[in-house]
Amino acid sequence: MARSIFFSTPMANAILSGKKTVTRQVIPAYPAASCPYGPPGRHLWLKEDFYAYGYWSSKYSELKKRTLWHFIDMTLESGQAYQFSAPEGYARQPRMSTGPLWWYRPGRHMPRQASRIELEVTDIGSEQLQDITDEQASAEGFYPIHDSTHVYFANHMPAPYSGLSPTAVIAFATYWQSLHKRHAWHDNPWVWVIRFRRVL
Repeated sequence: MARSIFFSTPMANAILSGKKTVTRQVIPAYPAASCPYGPPGRHLWLKEDFYAYGYWSSKYSELKKRTLWHFIDMTLESGQAYQFSAPEGYARQPRMSTGPLWWYRPGRHMPRQASRIELEVTDIGSEQLQDITDEQASAEGFYPIHDSTHVYFANHMPAPYSGLSPTAVIAFATYWQSLHKRHAWHDNPWVWVIRFRRVL
């Protein structure tokens, strides 16, 4: 059975361009009996931040003693397609806005039918994070950018922190540090090394 896996927008785009073929996922308690994303041959459908067309509905919860908001997704039934960058004319609105609109949705809320990428696991290993090589960091999506005299590696971080690094490992470490506070680069956690190929 396929399961979901989350990737940031830059990493999803790197997969789409064929520049990312491996990912590292923290092992919460090492040693672990088995990788939750395996075994090889398993399919993973990708969750990422996206835009859906719909509206918000509110209902008071007696249990929680507050109003809860629920997003009503109308993307497919209205003949729209899920978007992965801000649609033309998009502007953030208050939830009480009337009528359906485009809304930014965090990847954790992505339904299966919105996913645009499916992967097949080809190999699984484990190692400590800092064991990564420049070759493997490039396979993580931190590919070289050439100018007339130098080679750099984009760190894929949002402005104003975006920039170029002198090696793929440094670019990978910078990006990892921006995502992981509990399992930071300097903590050198054990990670699953999951290689994959894109099938959708």
